[in-house]
Amino acid sequence: MIGKAVVLSGPAATGGLVWAGAPWSVVAVVAVLGVVVAGLILTLLIAFPDDSERKRDVWMARTRYRGRREERALRKREERAVETGGTRGACSAEAEGTRCSPVP
Repeated sequence: MIGKAVVLSGPAATGGLVWAGAPWSVVAVVAVLGVVVAGLILTLLIAFPDDSERKRDVWMARTRYRGRREERALRKREERAVETGGTRGACSAEAEGTRCSPVP
């Protein structure tokens, strides 16, 4: 199993820690995390089923939000470049997402 990540469930991890003789505080933290993570996953699966319109709406809103945020960041970068005379870190629209050289 070299190079492969092994994912343990909460009870298996807790049992392994007890067997290895870990302190009770570590075992308790792992047990609580296992319950919390499982509960969170189940809650999300109930709230957002696979073929749900609500899930689609949430992803669309997130995508729109990220797009607006990127546009604002680009606009601020361009305004800052104009204020400083265009010598530091201005990127053109074509070069978005790439490393840009300073505008002369």
